[in-house]
Amino acid sequence: MLNNNKIEFKRIRAYKWIVFGIFLLLIVRLYYLQNKYNLVAETSSDAHNFQSEKISDTNFLLLDDKGRDLSDYNKSYVLIIDLKPFKLNNVEQNLQNLMAFNFIMKSEDKDFSFDKVIQSNKFKLYYKISEDSYNKIKELKNLKGIYCYRYDETQKKESWKIENMIIKNTYYDGGRETEKSVNSLEQKLNGYIKDNKVPQAKFSLDANSIYNEEKFDISDKNLNIQLTLDRDLQEKIRSILNSDKYKEFKNIGAVVVEAKTGKIRALAQKNESMPNLITGAGGGYGYDPGSIFKIITEEAALEYGNVNLNEKYTCAGQKCKGKIHGTLTVRQALDVSCNYVFSKLGDKVGEDKIVYLAKKQGLFSRVLGLDEKTMESAGQEPQEKIGIDNLSIGQSLYVTPLQMVGMLSSVVNNGKYVKPYLVDSTVNQKGEVANKFNTTYEQVISPTTARLVRDNMIQVVEKGTGINAMIKGVEIGGKTGTAETVNEGKKDFHGWFIGFLKQDNNYYTIAVMVPNIGDKNENGDNTVGGNTATPVFKEIVQEIIKK
Repeated sequence: MLNNNKIEFKRIRAYKWIVFGIFLLLIVRLYYLQNKYNLVAETSSDAHNFQSEKISDTNFLLLDDKGRDLSDYNKSYVLIIDLKPFKLNNVEQNLQNLMAFNFIMKSEDKDFSFDKVIQSNKFKLYYKISEDSYNKIKELKNLKGIYCYRYDETQKKESWKIENMIIKNTYYDGGRETEKSVNSLEQKLNGYIKDNKVPQAKFSLDANSIYNEEKFDISDKNLNIQLTLDRDLQEKIRSILNSDKYKEFKNIGAVVVEAKTGKIRALAQKNESMPNLITGAGGGYGYDPGSIFKIITEEAALEYGNVNLNEKYTCAGQKCKGKIHGTLTVRQALDVSCNYVFSKLGDKVGEDKIVYLAKKQGLFSRVLGLDEKTMESAGQEPQEKIGIDNLSIGQSLYVTPLQMVGMLSSVVNNGKYVKPYLVDSTVNQKGEVANKFNTTYEQVISPTTARLVRDNMIQVVEKGTGINAMIKGVEIGGKTGTAETVNEGKKDFHGWFIGFLKQDNNYYTIAVMVPNIGDKNENGDNTVGGNTATPVFKEIVQEIIKK
């Protein structure tokens, strides 16, 4: 036992001598470098100079409705060694900090050495370092000729996030970067910020050749872009769309609008590396609306067709895929989404009036004014000779969820259509408004028609196809839709739910669209708007009423 202790003692003593030897060699090496390059003897003629470094890849901030930054960043940390003042470090006076600095840099770059630094023919050396090393270096005192800063690079990998779409004024066409259209919203915004200066960090060198703490230099003339989005709601909706309960769907899009103002409070989708569902981006026409278009057919029937919601029709299943609804009123027909009754309403009104009313409520035109080639679709009017039967039930035309959620504003605003909008203003560095953006309002249907349709949509949720959206004690109205489409040469379906809720005397309109839902879910049930998009709508409503 005694022999073992002696052996252990000798081993520890040997380790101590090795560490001491390394320490001694480092001191000798530093003295050698200092004498070889006459480090102490040099004087700095730049004793009071400044260094400026860009700290961001963008010259503005994208803000939410409360002034909070909406962008996500990749943060990197940079160390700069300014060679001339760095050579003035005195080993005798600052050995501990120099050794600590060397140790930190070795952990970042195993090939780092003072030899290489001193022998460099550059004026400044740049090193990317970790956040941990950045914090440690910031703690070192009296080291001459070094400074470090954080650089924020905007995350752009999810290029179809609305936050990324709106700030970029170019797109890629066949691999070639191309300017977006001159009249696009993106180009208009670029006009406000193109003269902004990129934020910088400035470092001043004192009389002892030590760089002082960074000071941020952001031009007072810089303008930031403030959107109508609520960052908290935006993040909550993204969390809902990406939850495991919806893992069978490759994508889901959702949009929330404050009905009386038209302000878009949230606009998101599950997979934001794919073209934006809500705006119909990607160069297509948009999506078949299916039965959600019956809301417009009902509006037109009440407004122009002298129709009463208590009128009765008898459905023998002719247009309902064999499902016989029997005798029912127009009101009940919306509850069960009867194609036969709505085709009859279309016959009474006519195609021209239905299309006219659809256009008055934002369909077949770009709502936000984003680039027309890639960022936003105008949809497509029904083609000639398609037939009023198809139009009345939402077939033979293309729309976007943004158009359909805007259409609902007339239902809850006593017949007044309020166009959804996304950009609130540009603001200066103090948060003061420099340029204000507004939207348009127009009375498109009578208050009576609006009230009747609103009440009918509430009934759809209480006892019809939208029952999965019902929340006790909350005023909710809505309409389901299941649109047949073609995906990769095969028949497929889109699931829709558009609706509204009343919260604190404010109406919010919401659209949810789930593309390519197939015909059966994992339980073997038929996939329709009522069991795909509607549960998502309900979760969004639950988040809104928590506030």
